[in-house]
Amino acid sequence: MDGAPPNFHRHVIEFLNKHLPQRWIGRGTDDDQILLAWSPPSPYTTPCDFFLWHYVKDQVYVPPLHVRIPELELRIRTAIETITADLLHTVWNELD
Repeated sequence: MDGAPPNFHRHVIEFLNKHLPQRWIGRGTDDDQILLAWSPPSPYTTPCDFFLWHYVKDQVYVPPLHVRIPELELRIRTAIETITADLLHTVWNELD
């Protein structure tokens, strides 16, 4: 391990550069084949943003993981469609 978080490990960056050159967004360096540099954390990020990110991530990144983009997009859409009004009320009440 190189001490980097999993999504910034050198093996991940090498994979992205090889398989998705100039099609990925992240914390790449000047030598990486990145489409767009990840923006710094926003002071406007709310707890609701964190809820949505973690909820969708937990629904999408479950085995078996597929590397094909259309399947990943379908998983993301499906995860978002499972968010109900009741779930949002529960989250809001927990934040309050």
